[in-house]
Amino acid sequence: MFPKTRLRRLRSNEAVRKIFSSGLPSPGKFIQPVFVIEGENAKIAIPSMPGQFQVGTKQLLRIAEDAVCCKIGGLMLFGAPGEKKKIPMAERLGTATESFIRP
Repeated sequence: MFPKTRLRRLRSNEAVRKIFSSGLPSPGKFIQPVFVIEGENAKIAIPSMPGQFQVGTKQLLRIAEDAVCCKIGGLMLFGAPGEKKKIPMAERLGTATESFIRP
């Protein structure tokens, strides 16, 4: 019978098992995305994602506290580079609208 090996990567630890345990949605099964930028009190709206913001460290702590109070399953952090670390790539890509992140 196919497959001979049952892959158990979705059951590797308790947190992952809890998220995928049943088909009924609940707050504990949700993962909230958070976009983090440099600075403590920064909060910048993301135009392409209504209701989402790039936040600084103090805002991140408030979001984490709210997630715990609402029993959200977890946070997924996305680091957003600051403007100082971006350089235009027009000479490489042919457009001035794209940028490259400096190491």
